[in-house]
Amino acid sequence: MDAHTLTGQLRRGRGLGLRRALSDGGAEAVEAVYGCCVDDPRDDRSTEERSWYLLRLARALRLDSAPIAAHLLAPVAETDEDDCRIGLAADVLAGLARDGDPRALQALRAYVVEGRYWSRALDAMWEEGGDAMCEGLAPAVLARADDDELRFHVEIDDGPWSAWAAGEPRIRALLDAESPRSGGGGAWWPLRELPDARLMALVEADGPAARTQAMRELGRRGDPVLLDLAENPAMRNVAGGVPGLWAVLDRLGAGALDRARGWAASDDPDLAGQGVRVLAEHGTAQDVPALLADLTAMAEQREWCGAETPARGLGRLGAAEAVPTLRFLWEETTHSYARGDYLAGLLGAAGAAEFLVEAADDCEERVREYTSGTAQS
Repeated sequence: MDAHTLTGQLRRGRGLGLRRALSDGGAEAVEAVYGCCVDDPRDDRSTEERSWYLLRLARALRLDSAPIAAHLLAPVAETDEDDCRIGLAADVLAGLARDGDPRALQALRAYVVEGRYWSRALDAMWEEGGDAMCEGLAPAVLARADDDELRFHVEIDDGPWSAWAAGEPRIRALLDAESPRSGGGGAWWPLRELPDARLMALVEADGPAARTQAMRELGRRGDPVLLDLAENPAMRNVAGGVPGLWAVLDRLGAGALDRARGWAASDDPDLAGQGVRVLAEHGTAQDVPALLADLTAMAEQREWCGAETPARGLGRLGAAEAVPTLRFLWEETTHSYARGDYLAGLLGAAGAAEFLVEAADDCEERVREYTSGTAQS
């Protein structure tokens, strides 16, 4: 979808698209918002946000909830395993229900009773309306879900479960059985007492959990042996990377720069990626050409996620020559989460003035935070 059309901008979650839709209010805007609600436009549903954005548009354009409800309740094939097909529809309907739309609430409640991904709709209702919106649904949920399914969804601190537990023994039993979650860090404290040689033995011989913890301890000590580990093919997993390595390499800071400059030019994609990360976080003005080359390559390949790291680094270094590429990325990316990093780059490179205006209406909270001064690097 063309990034310069209204529909293309709305599907990308851009603030410019929202502003155009609100000022135009025509058929294209209405159709595009409906389309986003029923045909999720996100590249990565685990990181990208759209609910706030689409609900604001639905309210402002006074959209009828009926088409969204129809999508929610439409029969799906038994082979359809995509619970995300109803995620944005449920979120928007829950917001409209909170505003007092009875048909939106009726559709959500019906879906909890009959729909395949009932827990997704229940979560949306809880987030928007709490006990009031979920009231009376416990018997329907218990009738359709066995204990194994319930165990997957019941949480002590989230959802209506605690409110329902007083009157529902099955839910009370599941909550009682839920053990407190542990951060898992305490068991590894003895690693601080181990000599470097023993830590290396853990890295080379033990499983992923012990290896990661041992690498963290080496990183805490600033041990340059981590640079050798990054270059060791035997350390790679089946995906070609070394889990947890970046977090510990970052502990070396500028001490990793000399090696990282060589990595950034490597033909090994994982090693090159590690190098670019080090340059982005700790590099100096001499590293701008390497970061700009990586940013340009990512833009040409439309690797939106891959461009996030060099964008941050170029912004940190105030590289004005990166502005044209950063502008292209901002306008074209279909991965809305990346706009936070592109905006950080534009701000650092003094090229963000026009984008800060629209950032206030972006679908991503991390982008909007830049306009309120609360953004975290």
